[in-house]
Amino acid sequence: MKSYKVSIIGCGNIGLSLLQGFLKCKTIHAKNLIATRRNIKELAYLKDQGIKLTTNNISAVKGS
Repeated sequence: MKSYKVSIIGCGNIGLSLLQGFLKCKTIHAKNLIATRRNIKELAYLKDQGIKLTTNNISAVKGS
């Protein structure tokens, strides 16, 4: 199976739903997910799950 890397730009309600769906269905491994948001403190719990967090949209896209 091919391994994809996905960046969720502006991870609000819809982005969080996508991330949760990817993790629940095991479609994409947490280490291959990147979430961006202006205030990543609100997403700190995602880091514990192995999801990369950043405020930089450009680096997130380059990393996926």
